Amino acid sequence: MNEMNHRLFLFLFLLLLVLSSSLISANSTFIPTIAIYSGSGADPYLQAIAHRMFSWMGLKTTSINAHAINRNNFEGIQMLYFPGGSTPPMRRDITEAGRENLRTFVRKGGAYMGTCAGALIACEKNIWRGYDDNYGLFNLVAATGIGPVPELDDGDGIVMAELKVNQSSKIGRSHPETAWVLSINSPYFEENQNAAIMVIAEYDAIQKPAYIASTYGEGRVFLTGPHPEFEEDSDRDGNSYFDSFDDQGSDWDLVKSAVYWCLEDLEGFLPKP
Repeated sequence: MNEMNHRLFLFLFLLLLVLSSSLISANSTFIPTIAIYSGSGADPYLQAIAHRMFSWMGLKTTSINAHAINRNNFEGIQMLYFPGGSTPPMRRDITEAGRENLRTFVRKGGAYMGTCAGALIACEKNIWRGYDDNYGLFNLVAATGIGPVPELDDGDGIVMAELKVNQSSKIGRSHPETAWVLSINSPYFEENQNAAIMVIAEYDAIQKPAYIASTYGEGRVFLTGPHPEFEEDSDRDGNSYFDSFDDQGSDWDLVKSAVYWCLEDLEGFLPKP
């Protein structure tokens, strides 16, 4: 072998070695990332609890704000999570271009989960305290978010709501029929005409959907009216504010099933149960 051929062989060998190492490293270390909305309107305590909950599932978390969404910066993100809080600042800060960016992210295979305010803003319509409130919604799910629930208001709107889980659904089938979940002036959902929505759980008090799931293009969406992120009988959520309540078992397991359903296309990269 002459010197030129020897150098070419050595170069190709080293290139193949580097590429092989990169592929092995990528396949062995990739873990889906959940981006938790941290802009105005997203309650800081609920953000912190969400980071803990998704980390418990073995997933990576990061934060995302309105500026990133408006600039279409979803790099490295597989799922968006909008926590509870207040929708008006979210609607104000995320522009129509940003909303379309978010819709495109989900339409092309991204996932979305929202709780309370984060669920309301994902709907096609909102009715709050009897008034239509439809400006600036993401329109990911053909449903109307309605709230608060009068039957769950004992004066301050903070109660443990009894839910009936749809055990015939893929998300709910391996979980107990009854769940107790914290409601903080939380909404319920009504399906809009021609909607293809899965009801995952209902409020026992009103027989209306509390958890729903749907597809949007190639992506998947999971919405919760009440707050399953709180662990009232455990300190693993890092928050003791509602520890005087009792959820009679963790709500995180069902949320994990929902997240895994949302990320089903990445099943090979999800931590094993």
